Order: sequence, then structure tokens, then C-alpha cells
Amino acid sequence: MTNRLSAGFAGLSIAAVVLTSSAVGAKPAPVPPFGAACSATVSQALAVRPGEQEVNVTLSEELTEQPKADIARESNIKVSSVTKGADNKNFTLKVDASGAAAGAWALTLTGGATSCAGEVKVTPAE
Repeated sequence: MTNRLSAGFAGLSIAAVVLTSSAVGAKPAPVPPFGAACSATVSQALAVRPGEQEVNVTLSEELTEQPKADIARESNIKVSSVTKGADNKNFTLKVDASGAAAGAWALTLTGGATSCAGEVKVTPAE
């Protein structure tokens, strides 16, 4: 009976080594490069002027949920709406830049678990 137990343990040990070595040779799932975040590209600069303006934004990744747009608070730009364009990568923002501060300001579009960051530029009033 001792010989049968020894043979059984030896068989299990060999099976464990085979399983372990095949798992070691398995290729891991691809991981996106560190820092490869979604980016937002704004089509044109905003002007400090009264009235609503539209700005087109193109994203590097699709947002399948309706996004929320955030522009740096210090910019004094107010976003009134975000409308989806022809696909899930293109959006139109309606904004009020009448009291905006000139400069380059952080823009983030967030939809679900995806956030896309970019920059919106504001030119001074003429």
C-alpha cells in the first residue's frame, strides 16, 4: 500500500510540474502602454465675446455613454450642452465664453469609465 501511495504522489508531482511549466509558457494578455490615455482635440479657439459659441471636439477613443464636459473653473467658460456628432468620437460643445479668461484651459470629457483630456484656447476680446 505504501508503494501505491508513493506512486500516486509521484504521478501528482509530475502532473503539477507539467501544468506549471505550460502556464509559465503562456503569453500574458496585452497591456496598453503606460500613459496611453484618451486625448481630446479642440477644432478652434474660443473668443471672449457675448453669446453662445460652438466648439467641435474629436476624441482618440469612443465614448459610448453621453459625456459630461468640464473646463477648468478658472477659465470662466460655461458649458451649456454636449452633442454627439457622426460617431462616438466627435462632439459639439455649446459654451458661453462672454466672461472667459484668455489662455489655454484644461478640458475633460467623461463618459462612463473613460475620460479624455485636452485643452481649449481662449483668445482675448478684440
